[in-house]
Amino acid sequence: MRRELIFVSEMLPIVQITLLILTSIFQLIYMIKFLPFEKNDLNYMEIFNTSLLYSFSVMMLLKMNNPYDQNESGFYLTP
Repeated sequence: MRRELIFVSEMLPIVQITLLILTSIFQLIYMIKFLPFEKNDLNYMEIFNTSLLYSFSVMMLLKMNNPYDQNESGFYLTP
């Protein structure tokens, strides 16, 4: 998907996270407005997943000011 392509590029991390936030917002708007899946459960699950991605991206952007927090945040977001 397009989200994976953002992290492959050689841009600054702040630019990458900002683009990830913007794509998440646009995807949320699309999912809420059109509900593209036939089953409502799939629509709600995708809306929930995208909103989690958005919230984690915002947290990452807020932690970019402190390099120590930037290193530690990767441990919390990986399984």
